[in-house]
Amino acid sequence: MNEAYGFYEEVLYMQATDFYSMVVQAYSEMPIAATWRGVFLVHGGVPCADCSSPERPLNLKEAEARLSGVKGTRRYLELSDPVLFQMAWNDPIGSATYFEPNPRGDGIYFYGRLAWSSFLRENGLRLIVRAHQVVDGVEVLRRDGRGLGRVRCDERLPMSELEGGVVTLFSSRYHGGRSGALIIDEEGATFKCL
Repeated sequence: MNEAYGFYEEVLYMQATDFYSMVVQAYSEMPIAATWRGVFLVHGGVPCADCSSPERPLNLKEAEARLSGVKGTRRYLELSDPVLFQMAWNDPIGSATYFEPNPRGDGIYFYGRLAWSSFLRENGLRLIVRAHQVVDGVEVLRRDGRGLGRVRCDERLPMSELEGGVVTLFSSRYHGGRSGALIIDEEGATFKCL
């Protein structure tokens, strides 16, 4: 990925290959996902087992069991396991119900509203917050799959509007649109433009 999107080339140009090794090491030490106060934080999204539709998603205990072989082997971790790969690259889509192939590539799936609802319910979670897709700062898919529309800078979103849904947050400044941060608490979230 670093080679495909120019980061590695930039490091070579700056003659900073030692720095590149440190960046790769730092990323390999980061968790693939986390939960915080009922919020599932992940780069991509909900994983599936057979990835057919209809199919319930893997819950967190099943995903952890499937990933037990890579646990503790984080040095220069590759996304070779399908569950790990999907958690990094799967995308939500409000018009789908369960899982559908994603044109981004083999082994990548769209997960629909029933897939993410089932995932949240089975894991006792309230909300998915993810990144991975280029959106205009933030995109909110409600529990019914409908989009919330454009979220303004400093807009406060009550948890009642977010609960059961998926929030995609885009924080890179290098794609021409808005980039932002999300401040989440028990009552809701505030989008901050960067």
